[in-house]
Amino acid sequence: MIMKWFKQLLSDTSTPARSAPKLPEDWGSYLYQTDDNLPASNRLNLALQDLAPLAGMDQRTWITLKPRQPNEHGLTAPEEYPAICKIEDDITDALVARGAVMVGSVTGHGQFSLIFYSPDTQDYDKIIDGVMKSYGGYEYSYHSEADPEWEAYLRFLYPDAYEYQFIVNRKI
Repeated sequence: MIMKWFKQLLSDTSTPARSAPKLPEDWGSYLYQTDDNLPASNRLNLALQDLAPLAGMDQRTWITLKPRQPNEHGLTAPEEYPAICKIEDDITDALVARGAVMVGSVTGHGQFSLIFYSPDTQDYDKIIDGVMKSYGGYEYSYHSEADPEWEAYLRFLYPDAYEYQFIVNRKI
C-alpha cells in the first residue's frame, strides 16, 4: 500500500487523472474457432451491450501480449495464467484511473489482447510502457484508433445467439 502511494506521488502528474464511469458488469466468456480452425476465447462485459456505444468514449485501445509459453492450441497455458492475469489487472487499473472502460479480452493464436474504450488516449503509450517495464521479457504491442460505434465490441467481441446461449447455460 505504501509502495503504491510512493509510486503515485513520484509519477508524472502532468495529465490529470479521471476515473471511468461506473457501469454495470456481467462478465462472460465463450470459445470459438477462428477462420483457420484454431481455438480462441472472447471474454467481455455483456452488460455493456444495451449501453454501447457510450457517448464520448470513442477511442479504442487494443493491447496485445505474447505469452511466453502458450499451449499447443495458442491459448494461455495454465502455468502462465496467473502472470497474464496480473498484467491484465495492472494495465486495467492504470487505464481505468484515466477514464477508460475495459470491455473485454481475446485469447488465441498465441496472443492475449485487452480492449478498452476511452474519451482520449493521451499518455497511454507512457502508461502501458510503464506497466510493462515491470514484466520484462513479454513482447507486447498496442494501438489506438477511433471507434465511435464500438464495432470491436458489438461486432467482434459480442457473441452470436448460439454463443450467448452457451454463456447463459454455463451460469445456471
